[in-house]
Amino acid sequence: MPKPDLTNQFFDIKPLKNWGILWFPISMTNINTKQSVGDCIKWIEFFGTKAGEPKIGINLTYCDFLYLNSGEPASELKEKFMHQMVSHINGVKRILHKKRKIFQIQHAFHSETWGNLYLEIEGDFNEFFKKVKEFYKKDKLFQKYINEDARFFNRKLSEEQLNFFLEEDLMVYLVLYGKVKFRNEYVQGREKWILISYPGVPPKSVVYFVQKNPFKFKTGNPYLGQYNLKNKKFYDYNNFDLETWNYD
Repeated sequence: MPKPDLTNQFFDIKPLKNWGILWFPISMTNINTKQSVGDCIKWIEFFGTKAGEPKIGINLTYCDFLYLNSGEPASELKEKFMHQMVSHINGVKRILHKKRKIFQIQHAFHSETWGNLYLEIEGDFNEFFKKVKEFYKKDKLFQKYINEDARFFNRKLSEEQLNFFLEEDLMVYLVLYGKVKFRNEYVQGREKWILISYPGVPPKSVVYFVQKNPFKFKTGNPYLGQYNLKNKKFYDYNNFDLETWNYD
């Protein structure tokens, strides 16, 4: 019998096995709402039920530098982000310690900022970003999907917002293809997979960029996609038909 067509259909994942990293990118617009301390702890506990083996590290990345793609004064953003990040990570650490009978491997948790990731990339992030901009200028579909993302997320596509989308797409691509070295005291570079965990659907431009694989990277990562923490489904980027998918 022919295999069923699973295009634009997404499902939960099986128990996580082998060494891996759960990557939680913390949006600065969500840090006090749908990615609050309480929500993060809830999701970490949830993934505890998905752990087939005790070989998982969790990295929280605060996306502060990404949000500097803005017209707001840098000094004001710095002040706001500093307070938000410190308050959030301290809250996470307090609960992890308080629940240490549940979260027994305390050193499996690591936090960093978006700026740290620039320094942990295999290659030159500036050169990668330059090439992404060139790719955007030439690829009409990439332009189309970024415009659709801007409308869906209710963003005006200014130069700053365009840079935001391009940088986000690039970083996700580099992470999924194993080009970012995550520091995690427990995993210690042994990860065989990286799973992006975020409360929501992915932007079309990210999906397209990963599908297109413009740098021709290779990876053994089985999770080329994003786990939607809201509906407990894994959005496999290879299962998308972007022309018919409508952010659902």
